[in-house]
Amino acid sequence: MDKWGTRKRGTSAQKGKKFRMVDGVPINVTMGKYTPLTPPTYNSPFKKAYEKIDSRKQEMRELERSRVPEAIKSDLWDEIDKLEYAKEKLEQEDDRIKEEQRREWERATRISRMRLGGTTKPDLESHKYIDPTHTATPMYDNLLHEPAYFIANKDTSYDIIYMSPDEYMEGCVNNRLVMDGNTKASVRSEWQSVRPEDVKEYKKIMESGERFPMPNLDYVYGGQEGRHRAAALHLLGVKRFPVMIIRPPKEDELPPPRYVNGYSTNPAYKKWEEQTNRQFKRKYNIV
Repeated sequence: MDKWGTRKRGTSAQKGKKFRMVDGVPINVTMGKYTPLTPPTYNSPFKKAYEKIDSRKQEMRELERSRVPEAIKSDLWDEIDKLEYAKEKLEQEDDRIKEEQRREWERATRISRMRLGGTTKPDLESHKYIDPTHTATPMYDNLLHEPAYFIANKDTSYDIIYMSPDEYMEGCVNNRLVMDGNTKASVRSEWQSVRPEDVKEYKKIMESGERFPMPNLDYVYGGQEGRHRAAALHLLGVKRFPVMIIRPPKEDELPPPRYVNGYSTNPAYKKWEEQTNRQFKRKYNIV
């Protein structure tokens, strides 16, 4: 690796890492092979109810075409309208359940495909250069301080992981793979996208004592911010620095129902909200 952190062809900065060549570019095999996934087939729980409604409507229409008094025909049409309304309500509930299942599948799939190095153990040396309680994005700052709101309303949670500069670049590759299906990205291409003049400037600012916002990898909306900071920290000899990982909530983070009987606030939800915010702040020392 040269002084700008650019990986040299055929070498690895981390001992034991194996690379395969794709279009002349080394791809880290630890990132995993990308296989496009499709949501599981949805089976409606109202299938029999639909069949009964359709069968009843057919019987009513056949009866309506027979020689019956007009008053009875009017009642038949009223009955058909009620059946169609009942079916419409079932279809709306069907759509809600289907969307809920799709979101749950997507959440679990993204979490299972995340391949990130690093550790949750803080590296206090890096705090001289990176502020672990602040990002450059207002939404992420709000997420740091109010995770319960984002878990419940935005299907979004986070971790703070301490990564080496190379591990961060590997995370960028994995993020492109998971979010975009990009199999062409590599650690080498991530390093090569760094502008040396910006890295020099960042290094100079860090040496002056000014702290930079925490880098991030976003597994909800996609994208990253922090490659130039990672390169500057590499030149400063920092082994690990804090990275905010924005991700879907894990199973044990999901809240209880917010409302009881559809409108009354659930006391269990309020308790969960307070505990969740307190736990995240204590875990990552967010003040």
